[in-house]
Amino acid sequence: MKSMNRRGLLQGSLALTLLIPGALSGCAGLGFDALPPEVTLLNLRPLKPEGLEQRFEVDLRFTNPNDFDLVFSGFNFALDVNEAKVASGVSDQALTLPRLGEAKTTVVASTSLLELLKQIMGVMEEGKLDYRISGLAYLTGPITQRVPYETSGKLEITPGSNPLEGLVPI
Repeated sequence: MKSMNRRGLLQGSLALTLLIPGALSGCAGLGFDALPPEVTLLNLRPLKPEGLEQRFEVDLRFTNPNDFDLVFSGFNFALDVNEAKVASGVSDQALTLPRLGEAKTTVVASTSLLELLKQIMGVMEEGKLDYRISGLAYLTGPITQRVPYETSGKLEITPGSNPLEGLVPI
């Protein structure tokens, strides 16, 4: 009798050992099949500086290229200008991107005033502003998954113009 119980227990353990990784990889496959969302920087609004820190409200638009909803429990992001990290932020705000749709969100980012001034001077000297926004969105589900996203672009700056016109009042 004991040997039958042990055999049944062993068979049950073996079945669980084989089924659990398969089930987990099936859930993880959902995230890997998802195309990363596209992100667009819509606006930057400066908030009151605190010491040597400058904070911004950053408006972002996420676009879902997938044929199914993406539901995020939060995300992080970094803003690079001319290959240097200028600002970063995190949000625990839930965001649902409808299938083949988009959603807007506002997040607070922070930077060092010294780094910001250094980047503004560099932009004025070089006459160009290369930017990149990148980060991770946390996909909700049975297992939280990270979905990376990234976008970049270039703005040419003409002499005498304000490279941050419309974004940050100088």
